[in-house]
Amino acid sequence: MLSVSQVKKQEYQKVLFSICLGVLTGACLTFNLWIFYFFATVIFCIIWIKKAFIDNESRFLIKLFLLSLFLRIFAVMITRPFVILLSNGLDIFGDGMACVINGFVISETIKGSLNDINSKILLNKQIFQFISLHHLQGWTGKFWALDSWAGSLPRINTYQVGGFGYFLSMLYYFFGFSPLTGIFVNCLLGSSLCLPVYSITNKILNNRIMAKFSAVFISFFPSLFLWSIVNLKEIFSISFNLLIILCIFMIVTEHKKIPLYLFFILTLTLLQLAMRPQFIPLLLIYYLLIFIIFGIRRKRWVFLFLIFLFSFMCLFPKSRNFMNRSFLTTTEMLHRRIILALKAHGGHVSKGGSYYKILNEPYPKIKDGSYYKTFFDGMTSKDIAKAYFLGMVHFIFEPFSRETNNFSKLIAYPQTMLCYFLLLFFFIGLFVSARHNFPAFLVLFLYLFIFSSSIALQEGNVGSLVRHRDIVTPIFIVFSSIGLVNSLGLLRRKKGVENYA
Repeated sequence: MLSVSQVKKQEYQKVLFSICLGVLTGACLTFNLWIFYFFATVIFCIIWIKKAFIDNESRFLIKLFLLSLFLRIFAVMITRPFVILLSNGLDIFGDGMACVINGFVISETIKGSLNDINSKILLNKQIFQFISLHHLQGWTGKFWALDSWAGSLPRINTYQVGGFGYFLSMLYYFFGFSPLTGIFVNCLLGSSLCLPVYSITNKILNNRIMAKFSAVFISFFPSLFLWSIVNLKEIFSISFNLLIILCIFMIVTEHKKIPLYLFFILTLTLLQLAMRPQFIPLLLIYYLLIFIIFGIRRKRWVFLFLIFLFSFMCLFPKSRNFMNRSFLTTTEMLHRRIILALKAHGGHVSKGGSYYKILNEPYPKIKDGSYYKTFFDGMTSKDIAKAYFLGMVHFIFEPFSRETNNFSKLIAYPQTMLCYFLLLFFFIGLFVSARHNFPAFLVLFLYLFIFSSSIALQEGNVGSLVRHRDIVTPIFIVFSSIGLVNSLGLLRRKKGVENYA
């Protein structure tokens, strides 16, 4: 005879199955052929998790993966009527709307359906009127969508296009136009973040409690949850970088299948180049430091890593330029990189909106003027140190809790308070990780320091900062989870219970 707990467990499983069946049925009625490929991908992920992890871990991760996925799909379905009521029918944020429109125009251009796109613009007049023209302009200000009538496509570095715009265009080309298609891909990627975070945390301290805690934390972290239910490329960049860190972890800690991991790193870097090219120099710096610290002592993979760097220089012209600059003195190279970041910060501030300043007044207004060049190139080490300190303050604490003067900051307020609370545990996690597994700690800390420093120096718009800052949020969650669980363990040890760490 079944116990009460077993009966309840069976009831919960029936409810979960009913919810999943309802979501699947509703999705099949709402979408096109894409939904079958989507659920086939979900089934593949479940099979892979079951094979990649041991029984106890796989059961936990499969449940977490499915729960986070269906919660995201549920959130998308709940917010969908509001998106339609806003008279755009595309996405919550302007950038997401632009990505959808760009993907749609590219897909129709590839099809050669120029007359068809004309009719669709007329039929969806409200949608296209909601998008301002600058969303379909290149960096030169040219309205590139007009060229689509002649069958030409925008360059991949065109504003609001990039690799993500072309990725959406391929989905629309094969499965038909639907803004929800790209959102469902982001839902899948956001739900999968728990897998690399679980593996990384477990490899640091070999502690499954901490690993499970960090996996749950990242699955439902507010901003990461939000980026995975909209048509933005943030979740792609976060996922690629997290997988790169996991591959480096494998190389540093296990020394197995190194060529395979290097191939993954190169592939993911190529994908990151298409999504966020401004992160490529930071990844190069990160790779070089990892190579210097770990590669020289392990000669059996030094040669492979050199091949990887050589391929990198051949593939990316910008990377070749960066490598040429690396032959300058370290101080001069670093100074140039910081000046470039500060110039980007000046550009963010000049756009207005919700912004902050980390440089001395008066800010340069004309980029081509001599004052603009003199302002930045004449900066001393003291000026740079002051700007870096102020930039890090904004990086850590924005949006400030006392400045909830608009709706976006009000929405971000709960997460801001959560991050303030986790900050102490983050530093505890740094100390615990460095003490127990210094090589693993160094792999994470170098990434955190490089990306945080660069973003702190170049951002000036609060909205952009919050989005770009999430590239390091998974690492923040890993260290915070370690610190929090370890602190709970210390409290329990005083009562005679063994410490987790």
